[in-house]
Amino acid sequence: MNNEEKILALLEAMQSSIETMQGDIVSMKGNNTTLHGSIDAMQGSIDAMHGSIDAMHGDITSMQGDILTINHRLDRMEKRFDGVDERFDGVYGRLDKLEQEQSEMASAIKRIDRSVILIENEHGKKIGALFDGYQASLDRDKAIEPRVQYLERTTERHSLEILTLKKQNSAARGL
Repeated sequence: MNNEEKILALLEAMQSSIETMQGDIVSMKGNNTTLHGSIDAMQGSIDAMHGSIDAMHGDITSMQGDILTINHRLDRMEKRFDGVDERFDGVYGRLDKLEQEQSEMASAIKRIDRSVILIENEHGKKIGALFDGYQASLDRDKAIEPRVQYLERTTERHSLEILTLKKQNSAARGL
């Protein structure tokens, strides 16, 4: 092989390498275009994510405001519950006092019950004796009632006779 042939072989090899390189460059340009499209798409996604992050930041800010409002309301509710607790303490105090008074009243009622039982026993005998006396008086009144009626009729008759005699006596004097 001579030099010319060698040069031609080298030129052909270079030509082939250049053509391969040109194909690779064209392919790289296509890949570059695709890569630019992908980068543009990614940039759009990143922009959308920025929008979402901004919206989330707004939501978080709104939620923080809501949390502050809720905390304020909870503070007010705690104050109200403190007032309710104080009222319940007062009510419990009153209930304790009522229970004590109820216990005292129960003791007093027991004492009164004992006294009433004693009075009933003592007075029961006396009332029995009084009833017996009343019954005896009633029986005696019933026994003398016919005599009283007899005396009333007799008194009426005598009154009429006296009146008649007075009229006759007046008539006899006036003649």
